[in-house]
Amino acid sequence: MWGLGVEDPNDIDLDAIAWMRGVRVRYRPLKGCEARIFGDQGRAIVSINSASSDPRNRFSLAHEIGHWELHRGKVLFCRKEDIGGDKGGSAVEKAANQFAANLLMPHYLFDGHRKGKVLTFGLVDEVAKAFRVSRTAAAIRLIDTAEKPAMLLCYSRVRREWFHRSPQWPEELWPRDELDTRSRAFDIQFGGKPDNRVMLKVPSDAWFERFAAAPYDIKESTVRGGNATTLTLIEVDKIHRR
Repeated sequence: MWGLGVEDPNDIDLDAIAWMRGVRVRYRPLKGCEARIFGDQGRAIVSINSASSDPRNRFSLAHEIGHWELHRGKVLFCRKEDIGGDKGGSAVEKAANQFAANLLMPHYLFDGHRKGKVLTFGLVDEVAKAFRVSRTAAAIRLIDTAEKPAMLLCYSRVRREWFHRSPQWPEELWPRDELDTRSRAFDIQFGGKPDNRVMLKVPSDAWFERFAAAPYDIKESTVRGGNATTLTLIEVDKIHRR
């Protein structure tokens, strides 16, 4: 990115980057996928769903550029759940998502925005605005670079939809399948309470199995997501050694 003269997030011109890499970009309505790429030798055509938002389209394009750089020669149709989230997916899609995050939020710019700041949805939204990415993409990037063990979770009214954890997250802490009544996410999802954009302490076993959770003090911040879901940030605040 330094070689492209990128010194500010606003300098990241994905269409120009795509053109430099031999990729022609088309924005048009797509059904059944968010983006697709077809390429041969040194040229490719990427189609992006014009009905989606600007942050979604930017991540989709960065994702497809990732496919071109990493998986050249394949025809790929990328569903909405493949791009930017963390619902499992194939190793190919995960690699393209990581490439997109690095392209849209390069560390030498990203680190300056998060340095010395507490992990909250306030910070998530600040990063999302600065880099023109979705709240989910910004949150995942912050989780990946968190100094303390941290996790991002998405719940619907009936189940846990997905989660993403930082590299240092304790393996024994596995999130519950459904929201616990003692969590702030439950109050927001079912009680109509307002979003909780700051980190507040909650019982660790409200989110994780009691025995495994006992040594940990955790904090939670929860906001409403799309499609009647909640997004929650969990951070390990303190560990009590046994």
